Amino acid sequence: MAIPFPRQALAYGEPFYWDERYNAERAKHGKDHCFEWYCDLDDLWPILEMYGGDELAKSSDRSLIIGAGDSALGEQMLERGFHFIQAIDFCKTVVDFMDKRYEHQPRLQYSIVDARKLDRYPTDHFQFIVDKGCTDATFCSWNSYLEVLRLNQEVCRVLEPGRFFP
Repeated sequence: MAIPFPRQALAYGEPFYWDERYNAERAKHGKDHCFEWYCDLDDLWPILEMYGGDELAKSSDRSLIIGAGDSALGEQMLERGFHFIQAIDFCKTVVDFMDKRYEHQPRLQYSIVDARKLDRYPTDHFQFIVDKGCTDATFCSWNSYLEVLRLNQEVCRVLEPGRFFP
């Protein structure tokens, strides 16, 4: 059976799409609904082990998750030994939800930030940056190649030299 495709391209690279989607998902599945895009940390861990695994976690004082959505990745990273995680997303709806969900966890902070504009962070600030789907979604934005270039330039700017963005 063929996969049914929408008649129009979905605006994954635009905040309004995600506001509508997260609100619809919560209305349909309940206010505590979360969805794990692609995979969780257990699936990513074999890749991270190539970059040091537990030692990477212990040596990363400041980590960044771009396009965090409502993933449990930040919580899983803390459980694996990462020290502090800044999780960002440009969707206010999901950041407000996740900020409330993890208000008891001071080492996991959520902020409304566009990964293409990380000017609130100084150069060489993070030791580890992870992206599970932000780049993919950005490829669905208007001027996608330029926007993905901006995203990667910003990630490279805020990532400490010699550190990892797998």
